[in-house]
Amino acid sequence: MAEILYELLARTPDGMRGLAAARLRRGVLNLLHQGLKSSGMTQPSLPSGWASVGRL
Repeated sequence: MAEILYELLARTPDGMRGLAAARLRRGVLNLLHQGLKSSGMTQPSLPSGWASVGRL
């Protein structure tokens, strides 16, 4: 099902842009998660406002 949806989205310019934006967003969130994990900090210990970044 997901493959079919992906293919349908990839057929249109807007769909391709949306897929590219989702890939970029996923990459950024992965980097933020890795940085948080490497730092040894937790989300609650981050300054106010930063803990909600991954909840877009």
